[in-house]
Amino acid sequence: MHEDSTWRPPSTGIIVDDLDEGFHVKQTLPKPSSAFARKLTGWFTYPQTDPAMDGNVVSYGSTTFGSPEDYWQRIDSTNAWGKYRRTYVFVDNPNEGVEASFETTLPHSGTWELEYHAPLRPLGASRDAYGKLTLRVSGEREPRFVTFDMKMADPSWNSLGIFEIVDRHTKVELIDASPIDPFHTVMADAIRWTPRSKVVEQPANGESHINEGVTNDDKTDGETQQ
Repeated sequence: MHEDSTWRPPSTGIIVDDLDEGFHVKQTLPKPSSAFARKLTGWFTYPQTDPAMDGNVVSYGSTTFGSPEDYWQRIDSTNAWGKYRRTYVFVDNPNEGVEASFETTLPHSGTWELEYHAPLRPLGASRDAYGKLTLRVSGEREPRFVTFDMKMADPSWNSLGIFEIVDRHTKVELIDASPIDPFHTVMADAIRWTPRSKVVEQPANGESHINEGVTNDDKTDGETQQ
């Protein structure tokens, strides 16, 4: 006897990563940190940028030694989010402001939770080098501004709050960073939207199925709900 199963695969939400088409940064001209560091960087590293994947963000593999200031760069990191390649982008001492954005179209309106993925800080990095980020989230009736303290962030998914989405085309913009230390770094890795409201699905047979949304138990291993 065959019975229709009510089991549904667990959802990990809608993720926009720094390598996805929905991620963008406003790039400026690089300002080398010093002639000495620039020379050493040239000896030991070389750009590994793949224009098809990295866009206008230069990648030097897994090192940040001698990084130019006020210039978005990409780095490989096992602690970053990534489906095929674990990376995040960063900018040191952004004097001209920071502009980065994550855009995606959600499958439906309703109640969604937004999370920001913070990679583990590099070995030896001071917590004071990571200040508060200001993000503008579009998708509700009016844009909402959210402050996220990178200094206190867990190296995982961090909740930015619950949003009542009416415009399915959402945009999360990093628009400002408040430094604590004179030498500071801003990192952008990934965001995740997870549905938190009931959604009425209409299958082909015309029978409605109510999806209760995703609960904490539906999260995959290694993804922490903050």
